[in-house]
Amino acid sequence: HTFAEARDLGQEMRDDAVAAYQRKYNQKPQFDEEKIFWEASINAREHHILDDLKKAAGVIERRMGYRMIYGAIHRDKGHLNDEGAFVKNVHFQVLFISLDENGNSMHRITRGKRQLMREIQTEVAKTLGMERGIDKRISGHEHLPPR
Repeated sequence: HTFAEARDLGQEMRDDAVAAYQRKYNQKPQFDEEKIFWEASINAREHHILDDLKKAAGVIERRMGYRMIYGAIHRDKGHLNDEGAFVKNVHFQVLFISLDENGNSMHRITRGKRQLMREIQTEVAKTLGMERGIDKRISGHEHLPPR
């Protein structure tokens, strides 16, 4: 998809979920518009391809009930190492909608479940054939917010 097509698909998925909820419960769903779209940045390696992205996103879909709208491989960011050579930070950017097909907010179910997030990170690393990062409770590192 192009970005415009993905944006339209996300809106269509949202509208279909809302309509299904209204049919089922005879009322409008009570969700925060700001929280129904959820973005993930997933570390990858140079050899990973779109099929790998789909497998990683599938873990999130299965474990959280979110539905993927689009995903892209980013190979444009990185840093200079100690020798001055550019080291790519290959990663996937994936956008999900947190409403299921019936308009239920899966975010309400998964919000704040840190153990679930740790399990997903471990499963995604295994799916991509990568080593799992060190838990911040052990490393003491503070993670930067996505913005």
